[in-house]
Amino acid sequence: MKKLLSLLLAILMIGSVLIACNNTKTPPVNTGDDTAPSTPSVSDDPSSDTSPDTTPEATEQTMHNVPVDSLDFGNEEFHFVAFEWQGYPHYFFAEEESSDPMEAALYNRQRSIEEAIGVKISYHMYPDYFDLHDAIDKDVNMGETAIDMALLHCIDSVAAFSSGGYLYPFEELPHVDVNAPWWNKEQMDGLRLGTMSYYGVNDFMIPCPYVMFFNKEMVEDMKDFEDPYQLVLDQKWTFDVFEEMARAATLDMNTDGAFTRDFDSFGVAVDDISDYCSFVTAFDQDFVQKDEEGAITLAINTEKTVDIFERFADMAKADVFYPDPLIKKDQITLDSGRLLFYLAPISSAEKMRDSEIEIGILPYPKYNEEQANYKTLDWGGLMCVPSVITNPELSGAVIELLAFESDKEVIPAYYEKVLDGQLAQDPQSVKMLDVIFDTICYEPALNYWGFSAELGKLFFGLPDEAIRKENANFASFYAGKAEAAQKVVNDYLSALSMFEEFYQ
Repeated sequence: MKKLLSLLLAILMIGSVLIACNNTKTPPVNTGDDTAPSTPSVSDDPSSDTSPDTTPEATEQTMHNVPVDSLDFGNEEFHFVAFEWQGYPHYFFAEEESSDPMEAALYNRQRSIEEAIGVKISYHMYPDYFDLHDAIDKDVNMGETAIDMALLHCIDSVAAFSSGGYLYPFEELPHVDVNAPWWNKEQMDGLRLGTMSYYGVNDFMIPCPYVMFFNKEMVEDMKDFEDPYQLVLDQKWTFDVFEEMARAATLDMNTDGAFTRDFDSFGVAVDDISDYCSFVTAFDQDFVQKDEEGAITLAINTEKTVDIFERFADMAKADVFYPDPLIKKDQITLDSGRLLFYLAPISSAEKMRDSEIEIGILPYPKYNEEQANYKTLDWGGLMCVPSVITNPELSGAVIELLAFESDKEVIPAYYEKVLDGQLAQDPQSVKMLDVIFDTICYEPALNYWGFSAELGKLFFGLPDEAIRKENANFASFYAGKAEAAQKVVNDYLSALSMFEEFYQ
């Protein structure tokens, strides 16, 4: 990293101005029996691996490569940082033993690693992202940091940090094996826009996808439709079926000609307009694409996108979508009994555990039955390592063990936490979670440029244009944004290329 540090300030002065899906790693599922959960162990005995993954790759390599018998860091601290957002405060670290299954699993994982290689794992949770960003920015410019790993926002600083020399490539970290089954190499390859991977995707990073919660009682009353769970399992949960059900649930119940929260029934409501963006990815439509030479171009201008815009705009005109929280402060909820689908982060299941309504959970639908599989866009943050870490061997060893240990107790405990309450009464929910987590994917247009004034407008075009403005004319919308959006991509690639050429 000496080359990197010597030119770091010069690179930072240059303004920093893909695509991976189909997670083949199935999270273990709590069977619901009385068997005690396995206790994490970092022993070198391959038989200690309790992962249910029986794919050829997993059976060939079921043990990490960290030499725990010879490593001893003398209680050196491994310090990671995050901020108060989504699952970071709840699903990644626990300071003490607890009777809560999730906190107990997190604590057991930490203690197992600490004892195995002689480290002390600690973390700091910043109140907001700006503080975290400033801490990393300051340390990198000073040339040294006490931060061994950082958990970022899913969009903020992702482009700036990766193209500006802030991050250490995962390929260069000792003891890290991104080809191991507890890593997702396919997704990391998609997020790698240059020659190196600056963002890690492994079992430590619990995803935060958006899902579709639904009112089971309303579905049962809509006798013309099949069970949504069976539709998912039969690969028949599609855009057409979703639209038909959402339209059928939208009713002017008091026949006054106006759709209001207190009297009428709606097909869809969201906790944020970003929930709508996941439809585009779910329909297997990329925003950008990368060719064999590494060039990245816009890919969103297709007949499929035109169809998506037209149909969503038409549904908006029919009041299928209840106005989002930025338009209507008082939101309709599933508890009203007059809402069919509620789109929200999967973590919202915790808020629904005491609901009097029977609630189910679904992945976003496919575009049609010809689409190979469901696709679930991850809105969770990204893991990275500052370029100026003082002990790469320490960082690599702990990160590898965190990933390796996670699927033994942490992920099953997470499943149990999500399934608590209403969903625990629904055995099909476990199968739906399997589908959701097995099809997690990323979209670089979101992660790298989702907040850019140019490409970001394209990414948020479905909620902003088709739904809010009821604008079905995608071609005109795209034409006004395409050139500026492509320039954002090109400027990023130029900055990244300059940094990586110097590093090599």
